[in-house]
Amino acid sequence: MDKCTSIQKVREISGSDLLLVTINNSTQAYWIYKYEDALKYLNQDVVVDYRKDILDGNIQQFIKTFTIPTEIKTLSKEDNIKLFTDMHDDNSNVHFSDIELESTAVSATVFCISQEFLSSAKAKWMELKIRDMDMKIGILRIFDYENIAAELAGKYVMTNLSRNKYGFQSDFVIEAPGTPADNIEIKVARQFCENMIAADAASLSFVSKYNLFDNLLEYVDYEQGYAIVRLAMELAMTDAMINISNDFDILSVKQALLASYGYTTRESILSPIVNNVFLAQSIAWDDKPKVIQLLDIPNENTPFEGKIFTQVKELVDTILKQRKEI
Repeated sequence: MDKCTSIQKVREISGSDLLLVTINNSTQAYWIYKYEDALKYLNQDVVVDYRKDILDGNIQQFIKTFTIPTEIKTLSKEDNIKLFTDMHDDNSNVHFSDIELESTAVSATVFCISQEFLSSAKAKWMELKIRDMDMKIGILRIFDYENIAAELAGKYVMTNLSRNKYGFQSDFVIEAPGTPADNIEIKVARQFCENMIAADAASLSFVSKYNLFDNLLEYVDYEQGYAIVRLAMELAMTDAMINISNDFDILSVKQALLASYGYTTRESILSPIVNNVFLAQSIAWDDKPKVIQLLDIPNENTPFEGKIFTQVKELVDTILKQRKEI
């Protein structure tokens, strides 16, 4: 495990600070980050990756990914677990929270998660889902996009971000250098999900048959792969109820939560609910009728566990909106 052994402020740069970080008393790399915020990493075990960039005309080593590792455990009544990390993206240079309404951040570099071309009766526009230094997600709309490169998803882009009540707007966007850093939360979540279902034969069968986890890593939820973070949070929240109640079937709720992502494993004209019910029919769940009922549209025959299933999903969605949206 690497340890951050020194952090020195070199100078202020682009509204932030240029730092020189030492890892394991030997490896040095530059880092663009606020000095006061960086001090919490000093003398801590860290996960760190590097990239090359130009500083003052010379090629130097910079930090690409820098975070405190999260310990992964199988959840039990005695264990604590963290399904979040204090991660940031050093290839970006802007915090959405710093851009006030009706103001503009000039030459902002952000990561483009997805790209769509949309239209209405009165206009047509390009809509980009973008991510800032804090891993927050925003929407950028560009109305005159005819001269803009077509493929921007999965790349860093530079633009002027003008904020309004609908999100962000700009009149240009160009591709910017930078290699996307892996989102540590996604890696943590996958390992947690694997640990969570390790003793559940039915869930293992479902994941294996439909290659669920690999498909979730390709699916875009806030950003590519983030659906598995959502699933991990739902499973963790439900499993924690072992500590407070034995009044309902926790296993069936967890199995239904897992199966509720079946629709991400294939393209279909069917709705997600119909897809999920269809795919789950082939698995020998511990209480198969109950799991199928939980996946289906709620009705008067839906068991009590249906309320838990729905409320867990709603609560996780509320938490993720606070974490990822601006």
